[in-house]
Amino acid sequence: MARIYDNSKSPILNNPYEEPRLYYDTDMDGNLDYSHVIDGRRPFTTSIDIVPKHHEQMQMFGGSDFENTDPNAAFINEIREQVKKWRENNYAGVTRVTRELLNYWFKNPERQWHLQLFYCQREAIETAHVEIQGMDMYDPIQDRVAERNIADIAYWELDDHYSGTEFRVRSIHFCGGDKKEFAAWKKGLESVAPKKAKKNVERTLRMEFPDDVWDSLYDFRSAPIKYEHGRQLAVRVVSQFGEESTKVITME
Repeated sequence: MARIYDNSKSPILNNPYEEPRLYYDTDMDGNLDYSHVIDGRRPFTTSIDIVPKHHEQMQMFGGSDFENTDPNAAFINEIREQVKKWRENNYAGVTRVTRELLNYWFKNPERQWHLQLFYCQREAIETAHVEIQGMDMYDPIQDRVAERNIADIAYWELDDHYSGTEFRVRSIHFCGGDKKEFAAWKKGLESVAPKKAKKNVERTLRMEFPDDVWDSLYDFRSAPIKYEHGRQLAVRVVSQFGEESTKVITME
């Protein structure tokens, strides 16, 4: 639902400590239309870059008139909605300690206002990610635990719906070095034959990559994962020395 809004007093629509309830529409170039306010939270999208308005030219259509076709955007918007329902249900399925911590951070009336977390920070805390920080491997020859830092990780795989018996690779990320080095390596491949490079990697790993996954191959952190009580995540990490370690995480 849209409304006409007088922002002569203040252009700020929302409380930073609460879920956004209103947002400005945009034109197809991403310019904000400060006179056109829409109820609800702005849906996540990668198809329009939101920028300040630089001109007063009227356009027939706004950004809200077009369907968001980005599959990643749909996933993130669904995550937002599921986390909201979970929050409204008093964090169903969590342990007592976790619930007490969440209520202390977000529902404690004695918590001073300047110590409150912004809503975007709250949502980040309430959403699950898998982040690789290294790995420990037991060295039977020297009888010690060998620590591998993040630069030693060659790649890691994630099964975010682990059945308990079969590991299915649902996402894969390469690490090692830094992002600029990886980007240079990838650019070097694609400058020769982008389709062939992608096809060769898919053949080697025996899996297909959608274009958006191919573009985010280098990462230490997974995409947001919807919370489900009892859901199992299996993470397989492989170092540059060929060492392999798998860990199963259960959402509590």
